[in-house]
Amino acid sequence: MLYGGQGTVQTAIASGTPIVGFAMQPEQQINLDNVVMKGAGIRIPITRWNAPKIQLAIRNIIKDTSYKENINTLKKLLESSDGKKNSALAIWDYIINKLN
Repeated sequence: MLYGGQGTVQTAIASGTPIVGFAMQPEQQINLDNVVMKGAGIRIPITRWNAPKIQLAIRNIIKDTSYKENINTLKKLLESSDGKKNSALAIWDYIINKLN
């Protein structure tokens, strides 16, 4: 269970853990909605966040193996993106092409 911030969503994806979340900020809602669109989690609207709905969402995540399969697909995508290298290249590109 998480709020849906960028760091927690990335950590869940990196660990291959399906997500049950609720958003308190627009950025969190967008992150969770993207996870839901990929079939890798469930977002419970903050106005409907209660113990029975949390329990049901967790049961569904455990019971329906597609959530685990889909989060693992995202995990593989994340692992193949080489974020460190691409970030460094983007910084150098900006320095060379935009600041000169």
